[in-house]
Amino acid sequence: MTSELPDRLRLRYEKVGRLRFTSQRDLARIWERLLRSVGAPLRYSEGFSPHPILAFAAALPTGAASLAEYLDVRFDAKEQRAAMPWAVGTGTIAGIGDLVAALNERAPEGLRITAAAGLDGTEDSLQEQVALVRWELVVEGLAETEVQERCERMMASSEVLVQRERKGRTVVDDIRGNILTLSTTPGAAWSMVTELRTQPRGIRPMELLGALDPALRMVRATRTHQWIERDGSRREPLENGVFAVTNPLLGATS
Repeated sequence: MTSELPDRLRLRYEKVGRLRFTSQRDLARIWERLLRSVGAPLRYSEGFSPHPILAFAAALPTGAASLAEYLDVRFDAKEQRAAMPWAVGTGTIAGIGDLVAALNERAPEGLRITAAAGLDGTEDSLQEQVALVRWELVVEGLAETEVQERCERMMASSEVLVQRERKGRTVVDDIRGNILTLSTTPGAAWSMVTELRTQPRGIRPMELLGALDPALRMVRATRTHQWIERDGSRREPLENGVFAVTNPLLGATS
């Protein structure tokens, strides 16, 4: 295991339980406090009000859970050379594995890092990289057969129009090109599974349900995957985590 931290570190984490009601802005504050609590040698922005340089993937809608969120953290090379290894509580942090363990120990309930790996600095931002997401949705308001019929009808349609608010005005967008798959899962815990494109503009689960049928109501939404698409294939934004926890939905990360 490496004895120092990379200049850039990518984390994969879960956001579940009551923490799913935390907004993206508050989640960023939680991460800042958490990283400071373990003495991480963070790199800060310049200007009047410096803050740690953190970059998230597409924001998770408030109230939705996720098994696959991603965060890029920047470290100050000069500071970490002077500090490492450093002590936190009764332990010592000397690399990525130690850092992840310390963060998980102090993280609030519902937040857990499941993998981490260093970046070489040539990668695009997470916002630009992530092209596909997978959602598992539990809904109510219609019978399962009716939900299935509406899913099949949507997938057979050439366009799916939704109204959105953008810069203070209402616009109509065709989201059909963003919907890769959409189906029900009879007899399973989840009612619907869908894979959606995030570019050039993502779709929120509530927008999808509204387009299916206004009678549908969201009970639970869980984002299970985010993928990068390249040369016709997809891969996870963090493929080679040096620290990883097996997730039955995501599979093991090497």
